[in-house]
Amino acid sequence: MATLSDFSAILFDVDMTLTTSQREVSPNTQAALSGLATKGIKLGVCTGRTYVSLVKPILPYFPDQSLHIVAGGSQIITKEGEVKWQQLLAEQIVREIVALADETGEMYYLANTQQGYGNQTFIETYQNLHSLIPPLRLINELKDWQIPAIVCVNVSQAFLEKLQQRQDITLKTSVSTGNFVSLDITPKGVTKEIGVREWCRLQEVEPHQVIGVGDSDNDIEFLKAVGYAVAMGNSTDQIRSVAHKTIGETDNDGLAVYLDGLVKGASV
Repeated sequence: MATLSDFSAILFDVDMTLTTSQREVSPNTQAALSGLATKGIKLGVCTGRTYVSLVKPILPYFPDQSLHIVAGGSQIITKEGEVKWQQLLAEQIVREIVALADETGEMYYLANTQQGYGNQTFIETYQNLHSLIPPLRLINELKDWQIPAIVCVNVSQAFLEKLQQRQDITLKTSVSTGNFVSLDITPKGVTKEIGVREWCRLQEVEPHQVIGVGDSDNDIEFLKAVGYAVAMGNSTDQIRSVAHKTIGETDNDGLAVYLDGLVKGASV
């Protein structure tokens, strides 16, 4: 059976994989990440979250100069905030989507590497909701409109249908526990799979040398792109179906137990 020594890197989804349902990284998971780093394993996240969402609550638990796939695969950035690779939405596309969102009354958020921006309703609803929501400014304060991704929450059918007609973006839809549809909008052709490919190139590892861990349907392309896919115990059925292994639930320290086992020589 394969063990950690057969792999060079591990990539993690963030929400409900690295974090608990309270959006926190448990002390045991923090310790497990530290243990992996001492083994020389390359560690990173692969997430739809933007860099500014991760810089305080997540990235401190990763090694210095570690590389991370953020904004749904649109950007690869170091722990310290140096962009190593990116594909940005053009300013005109961003302005058109924001104008449409304002017209149909959507809530939306976008970010560069320094700051998050949203419209008034998004800020009023989500600011300070949990640690993965960064400090936000109003969208009219945004100066550089070339950004890696746009997130729209609880979208209307009319807005969704308008975006589906566009040929210049990639749409990822997800259904929340509240049964409403949210959207991640990235540049055309950009997905977590593309992010994994570029991350591996920068790290000088092959995708088959990477273990990936995730829990939700938007992790499917990511998990299919790596050599060994691990599903959290709280994963969707779709994720379990593509995973090589299912581990414990995040609120039961499932990830920490799994990683600690790898460090101690257990099979993957």
